[in-house]
Amino acid sequence: MSDFDIQCFKNILTSYKSVSVLEWGSGNSTKYFTDFLQNVGIPYTWEAVEHHRGWHDTVKKWGLKNVEVCFAEQNSPEYFDREGTYDVIFIDGRNRRKCLIKAKNLLKEGGVVLLHDADRVYYHSGFDGYHGKFLNPQTGISRLWMGTLDKRQPKIPKVI
Repeated sequence: MSDFDIQCFKNILTSYKSVSVLEWGSGNSTKYFTDFLQNVGIPYTWEAVEHHRGWHDTVKKWGLKNVEVCFAEQNSPEYFDREGTYDVIFIDGRNRRKCLIKAKNLLKEGGVVLLHDADRVYYHSGFDGYHGKFLNPQTGISRLWMGTLDKRQPKIPKVI
């Protein structure tokens, strides 16, 4: 993620007094953003779904606070069919188009979906039904897309 994308994600997270996050794909972003939430004092729950057993085991060993790291085969129902609803859904794993479709049933009212590597046109058919936008379009290459089910786009607070 670019520095701009990271700042956008941080700003979205800080717009919540308490936040629940689902992340398809786990790793350094899981650690980075949960550390950030702890440092700014925002209570959170974080569920990371990982398809690679070795990477799942590595992330799980980090012992991240309030993070549930779940293993599921990438094409299995367990990978997509999550329990509950979430304020923020971050898609940075396998089957991103299908994750975008599934996220519609998992997103809380007023929630946000973020898609990493959104510049890949292959994923764009998953945008149907969302009100979304590419973040940082002025660079010509936007790797992060934000979508909501509400017509009103949430404002991303500016935090410096």
